[in-house]
Amino acid sequence: MVSDPAEYKSPFGLQREMGFSRREFFNLLPKPLATYDAVIDHSGATIKLSKGTIRIVVGEERERRLSDLVILPILPVSIMFEGVDRADKAIFLRKFDFSYMKGLG
Repeated sequence: MVSDPAEYKSPFGLQREMGFSRREFFNLLPKPLATYDAVIDHSGATIKLSKGTIRIVVGEERERRLSDLVILPILPVSIMFEGVDRADKAIFLRKFDFSYMKGLG
């Protein structure tokens, strides 16, 4: 058994529902990936790190209707970390989350 969870190298993933259209998501995606060796395609992105790989997979856009006049986009996004250490995960997620924050001014 591994005593430090940071040493556990199993793939780890996050599932999110983001309030963006597919077009909005892909327009913003280059910003958090600017400092990485990344390949973006129609289904998401693959980011190569010195230790491991991050994969972003974008699902089909849906909508949430709050009323006839209020319709919000919903975009399922999976982020998978393969062999990425805890510090690199935290750095990536901070950049990614900051890039997709709404209402910052």
